[in-house]
Amino acid sequence: MALLVSAGVFYVFWPEIRRLDELEAKADALAQEEQRLRSQLTDVERKERWLREDPLYLEAVARDRLDLRRANETVFRFVPQESNPQPPPSP
Repeated sequence: MALLVSAGVFYVFWPEIRRLDELEAKADALAQEEQRLRSQLTDVERKERWLREDPLYLEAVARDRLDLRRANETVFRFVPQESNPQPPPSP
């Protein structure tokens, strides 16, 4: 009789136990996503502070992203070669 009652209780609560496991897994995934986003926010805030407070960083970003240069400078850009270059087409 006890076995029958145990089986009945198990049958009734099994869907809830599975649902609880699914919710715990989802909570873990959301916690990891939150941590990743907090880390990303910290990086963005740091770069924003550098842009506001560090003229050398600002100059480096302007030179790199906006291709700015001083009047008496010549800028050389080196583009890395492909790791598996294709041979030139034959004439």
